Amino acid sequence: MKFRRQKIDDVQINLTPLIDVVFLLLIFFMVSTTFNQSTELTIDLPTATSNAPSSDRAKNVELVITADGQYVINGQTLINEKVSTLIQGLEEVSEGDYTRPLIITADAKASYDMVLRVYDAAASLGITKLAHTAQKEAHPVSLESLFTRSWYGRCGWTNVFRPLQPLVRRVILNKRQRFLAHPEWSYKAPVPVVIVGNISVGGTGKSPMVVALCELLSAQGYRPGIVSRGHGVTLKVPTRVYPDSSAQAVGDEPVMLARRTACPMVVFSKRDEAVKHLLATTDVNIIVSDDGMQHYQLDRDIEIAMLDAKRGVGNGHLLPVGPLREPIDRLKDVDFIVSVADNMTNALDQLNLPITVAPLVPSMLLSLDGTKRVDCLDAFVDQAKWHIMAGIGNPERFIETLERLGLQKENITHQWFADHHVFDVNDIPSDGAVIMTEKDAVKCQSLGLENSNVWYLPVSLVLPEHFKQRFLEKLNLIKLDHSHE
Repeated sequence: MKFRRQKIDDVQINLTPLIDVVFLLLIFFMVSTTFNQSTELTIDLPTATSNAPSSDRAKNVELVITADGQYVINGQTLINEKVSTLIQGLEEVSEGDYTRPLIITADAKASYDMVLRVYDAAASLGITKLAHTAQKEAHPVSLESLFTRSWYGRCGWTNVFRPLQPLVRRVILNKRQRFLAHPEWSYKAPVPVVIVGNISVGGTGKSPMVVALCELLSAQGYRPGIVSRGHGVTLKVPTRVYPDSSAQAVGDEPVMLARRTACPMVVFSKRDEAVKHLLATTDVNIIVSDDGMQHYQLDRDIEIAMLDAKRGVGNGHLLPVGPLREPIDRLKDVDFIVSVADNMTNALDQLNLPITVAPLVPSMLLSLDGTKRVDCLDAFVDQAKWHIMAGIGNPERFIETLERLGLQKENITHQWFADHHVFDVNDIPSDGAVIMTEKDAVKCQSLGLENSNVWYLPVSLVLPEHFKQRFLEKLNLIKLDHSHE
């Protein structure tokens, strides 16, 4: 989509650029930073038992989180780990008396995500007295996890930032209005530019969409190139990414995209500079930008907004109260809205927008060393127990994919890391069957693991025919437009 060229009168900027920058840096810090060791927030993951008198213990509700990922309430094991099941179990045991203390005992190997689900269930029932038994270890909780639970869960503690919402909205809208009013501030490439982005933080399926678009464009005779920011890396100049590039040097997703698409790729924080470098050093004739919807220094011809099918837009608020980088109305200005899903969901229906759903189709499991491949169903039958690990924006979607492929819930343990987590040898179990995402495998392949039973699952996004037709038709119009400039 091209930026509108009409003049926007009376653009009022009541904030100094310094305030804008400082405030946005503050939001970024709160969302992306974990507590350091000296001040880390911990969730007790105990192995010891409470020394409380038996008469007091009888009045308590005792909830145990086991090492293999199960909830046990007063001796009764729950059938699954969903929040709704937790609520039902707590209701039955409490018998309507929610003043009774809830004593949480979590094994040191249990994920802190499971503990946070207990908090969600307790908040839903109005249970305010929570305690932990003596701890042996403590797991650091990232700010990312705490914010995500509030944005998409019931607790909503980020509402304490509600007074900041008018200020945030003004900063965001002023930024966009300034670029719309001054199109000369944006770099207009001599080839079509397609942005694959979103209006929310977290994983929405941008990478699979970039791969699918590059495959579609290549099949139509185009020579696509990809630009990306390169999350978590600091680069002084635009840098080419190759299939054998180091994930630590250029980022995990860029390496994965370079391997999957075989397209020329450049990473740099300033995507307009990345595009210029790509055009100067390759023969690409169309640019696909991995993220960058809010990077208005780069003009664009087509915008594709990705939405999470299950979580939607969360609580619908802007950062830091909610997960949104821009207001929901921004979706009305994009060319396509796509969600990775088999069917429409309630979260998507509520937006009342034209949304295309596209399913993820997994291929065979590949061994981390690249020497073996096996059908998923066969692997899940042959291996009784699997440990799932992921350092992505939405790990729940990964586990749901595995369950659809035949992996039984009772046969798994899982371990979630922050998005773009830098793995080391100690993160990976030394034995047993392990499965991870393709993006995580890019970082783990160079660790020299002793465990040879580590696998990853490549997935592909299947674009509906009607989407491909509309996208190519729009691209043909853009090509005609470019030819007359």
